[in-house]
Amino acid sequence: MYLSARARLILEFLLMNKVNVTNAVLASELDVSERTVRRALHEVEAILDTFQLKLSKENSQLSIIGTEINRQNFKWQLLDLAHNEFTPLERQNFILKTLLRETEPLKLMALATDLSVTISTISSDLVKLEEVLGKDVSIERKRGSGIRLKASENKKREMMSDLFGSALPKNTLYHYFNQQMEEAEVQSMIEDKLLNLLDANLLNRVEQVVREWRTGLKNSVTDDAYLTLIVHITISIERLLNGQHLVAVPANLVEAIDYPEYQIAKALLAECLEMEESVVPLGEVAYVTMHLRGVKFQTEKIDLAGIEGIQAVTLANHLITRIADEIH
Repeated sequence: MYLSARARLILEFLLMNKVNVTNAVLASELDVSERTVRRALHEVEAILDTFQLKLSKENSQLSIIGTEINRQNFKWQLLDLAHNEFTPLERQNFILKTLLRETEPLKLMALATDLSVTISTISSDLVKLEEVLGKDVSIERKRGSGIRLKASENKKREMMSDLFGSALPKNTLYHYFNQQMEEAEVQSMIEDKLLNLLDANLLNRVEQVVREWRTGLKNSVTDDAYLTLIVHITISIERLLNGQHLVAVPANLVEAIDYPEYQIAKALLAECLEMEESVVPLGEVAYVTMHLRGVKFQTEKIDLAGIEGIQAVTLANHLITRIADEIH
């Protein structure tokens, strides 16, 4: 059975969201017009019909209706179809995730084989990637050896965080950690989205450690800050395990050593890595320290001078979240 990428994305969205959705919501999620969504729904209905399921469109609200057995059978089948076709954006994100993880140059043929496309398609995707990556990032091409991503370590981590956020919205991640998504196949679908970016087992390990730390705090930590911290610590450890870690404290993070959160960061990293605190790279401790400092914005005022953009971004995230809650 063939399933287009757009129809697959619509089906995943309908299955992973407990509430009914509209064409407008789907159009926004897929970054296409509502007319495009309506065309894709014909394929969605045809696929569902083969599993004795129907697409309900009552009052402009879309939902999948049918027996629980048929729904479960369809979910398993959807997982088998998950890689039938990638959208151009999915292909480009896959390439970027692979470049971020690999230390050695990548062959175009290997990427083309992984994505079941031609080398010409990969080359076209690389050109489009460079257009959106900005002047601080480039893709180095060397004849005979392959391609490599050229960017600072901080920039690479920023890109990993952005990719993670686009793959897994925070509300989905929160439900995942709290096991509110009971269906094993839906959890598998989520973990599949982490492929080639972050290890799911590592992410869960970090979440357990941060959860214990959060429980012991006198002041509350918002869910938003909690999830952001988990992602940044996981990225730090992922880079460390791949040999791409910050050994020494970067010049822009030197002041982190004097903050009380420095020792907390060292203890958290040591526990996540299951190693002695004395062998945790100091650069990674400083990196996590600044994110711990960002968490404190919800309970006290912190001078931004010298801390650069990390806490500023965290504060902006809190501001956006509060406004979103207010205006729905």
